[in-house]
This record gives sequence, structure tokens and C-alpha cells, in this order.
Amino acid sequence: MADEQSLKNLIKSAIEEVNVQCKSFESTEIEEERFRETLPDDCTYHIETLCGVQAKFKAQILSEEITKDNVEQWIAEYEAINSITVKIKTKKKPSSGYIIQNYYRCHHNTRNWSSSKDPQQKLFLNPSARVKNTNCPFQMVIKIDLKGCCTVDIEWEHNHSVGTLEATNFRDISPDCIEKVYKLYESGHTPSTARQQ
Repeated sequence: MADEQSLKNLIKSAIEEVNVQCKSFESTEIEEERFRETLPDDCTYHIETLCGVQAKFKAQILSEEITKDNVEQWIAEYEAINSITVKIKTKKKPSSGYIIQNYYRCHHNTRNWSSSKDPQQKLFLNPSARVKNTNCPFQMVIKIDLKGCCTVDIEWEHNHSVGTLEATNFRDISPDCIEKVYKLYESGHTPSTARQQ
């Protein structure tokens, strides 16, 4: 009985400690040095604006090293550093002043949904349910002007976990994994024998 009570106290104190750390993280002002750690290293950046807290901030950065040729690589590195996946939301045609105007969304924002399909309600009814579409408000805009200057606007706010195992459930399959599966099939494996490999 005493062991059970001490276990309950230990669990309770651990939960309280995690809650305190989360509240501290959510209310801590975002620092420029910490923000720079979330950007790929191979470019130099000029931070125009940076405001908000670590869990919810807005930033605008400029870089002449992000070009039309390497923007997809930059996005892939950004995704890897921050453990997120972004999808193209809108790709505007080149216009006067811009070569590229791409609008990105978090992959947890898959479609417009009605209140009857509210993912939060689904989770309330079944806490173990897997919900991809959380209507995540994260967005990023990348614009490259005719002079070659790239502007990246980031509105960082996720309404789902980012740095956990659960966050990886809905990620796309990596090109390396797809290549391995193709090689298994090319070498004569069936789905069941390939699974054993």
C-alpha cells in the first residue's frame, strides 16, 4: 500500500514537472540565437522581424543564398531540423517583381473541415484516435524577387505535438525507404518476403 502511494506521488510530481516545463517553454520569449538554430546552416540570414514566444512566433528573414535552384533543398533541411513536414499550399505564377511566390502549410492542415468533423471532438470522444488533420495554423511564405533576394515569412504555431514519436506517424515515406522497397521487388521478393528482410 505504501509502495502504491509513493508510486502515485512520483507520477504526480513527474506530471507537474512536465507541465511546468511546458508552460515555461510556451511563455519564453523567442531569442534570435535560438531561432537561428532552427534555420539551415548553409545560408546567411538577415532577420527583419522576430516576435512572439517559442511556441508561437512570427519571423521574416532575408537571404540571397536561397535561390530558385536550391529552395526545395532548403525546405527539406528546414523540415529535418525542426521535425516538421510542410506541403505546398499555393504556388503563384511568376509576376512582376517575383520569380517565386510559394505558400506552404503544415501537413497537419489537410483540408477545410466542418464542426461536425472537428478533430478535437474526435480526440475527446476517443483519446487514442489518430487524427492527421488538426487544421494546424503553421504557415510559411517564400518569395524570391527579380534581384535574387529571398524573403521567408514564418508563422510558427502548431496545435499538435512536433518533437514526439506520435508526430512522425503521418510523415511521408522517405525516398531512401522507397528505393529500398523497389530494390527488394526488383530482386524478386514478394510483399511477404520483402517484409521479412
